[in-house]
Amino acid sequence: MKFSVFTVGTPDLTISQAVQRLKHHGYDAVEWRVSDRPQEKPVPLPPREMWYWRYNQCTLRLSEIAREAKMAKSLSDEAGLEISSLSTYLNPAHTEEITEVLQAAQAIGCPRIRVMGPGYKGETDYNRLFGETQAHLTTVEKMAARFGVKVVLEMHHDTIIPSASAAYRLVSAFDSRWIGVIYDSGNMVHE
Repeated sequence: MKFSVFTVGTPDLTISQAVQRLKHHGYDAVEWRVSDRPQEKPVPLPPREMWYWRYNQCTLRLSEIAREAKMAKSLSDEAGLEISSLSTYLNPAHTEEITEVLQAAQAIGCPRIRVMGPGYKGETDYNRLFGETQAHLTTVEKMAARFGVKVVLEMHHDTIIPSASAAYRLVSAFDSRWIGVIYDSGNMVHE
């Protein structure tokens, strides 16, 4: 068994500090958060408990993912860490951005990327949104196969896949070599 850390949990560390810390503590791999990283300290600085989302310095910039992924790969290699995933907050409809992340993952030998199911608050017809997402996943599956990188969806509250049964229903029609699920029991307690 190998142990990996998702960098949402290291918001106050820089990318280079995180790999050194993970190496020091004996981890095997790192799951890089891919989103927007603030260029400078926000004013006012958010409360520390919100740094995970609003001031996370250990995030690869989505807008520069090709360059940032190569930099993270170099630092990870120097520390002897594998990269377990490039983990985005994109949903399957964002095929252009997903393509860029898949290309970056392929370039650095990363086996998977994470995407999220679309958000769901009951304001949209669930079945319509579910069907649209499956249609988008048909495209994403082909992209994943082309790049040789698996796309996994995270079970998460306030999305169309808050449970194991909903996640299975969404992905069961797809080739499990290219489309999968992150079974996140911590997120399930919210539903």
